[in-house]
Amino acid sequence: MEQIGCTRVLSGAPKSLLDEDALDKIYLREKRGTQVHMGEEPFYDLMQLDSSLEELFHQANEPFESHELMHRFRLRVSRRICAFSSILKRLARQIESADSVIHQHIKLKTLHSFYQERLARHKARLCEWWSRNERTYHSLCLSSYVAQTCVAAPGRQV
Repeated sequence: MEQIGCTRVLSGAPKSLLDEDALDKIYLREKRGTQVHMGEEPFYDLMQLDSSLEELFHQANEPFESHELMHRFRLRVSRRICAFSSILKRLARQIESADSVIHQHIKLKTLHSFYQERLARHKARLCEWWSRNERTYHSLCLSSYVAQTCVAAPGRQV
């Protein structure tokens, strides 16, 4: 993985389960409202979430085989967007209340606005993905239901 500017370029290798767990911990930490000092950690978390969302949307170009996979994808993206938004809100409050050097304050504001734009982009991509795939999702749900019903009652005709 190499770093270019404020974003990371992934080497093409899929994220391990440990990485997924770490990203879910970020979501859960933000949901609980656990306070973390304002050092580099929020920007590192934002960078991780940003690259994870990019990878997820890249993987979403391939068709899903079941509604469970589509649901899991949506859940993972939604959780990451929620954590992303929560970190940005907390960071904005900390930036406004911090008495820091003007140069550092400008740097923090610039990074905040960069990630704010990235958040808006990820939200738009999720909306676009859902508008393209909603019908498929419901069709797969119905197919799954019919298949389970036929297995549960083999003598009945549907």
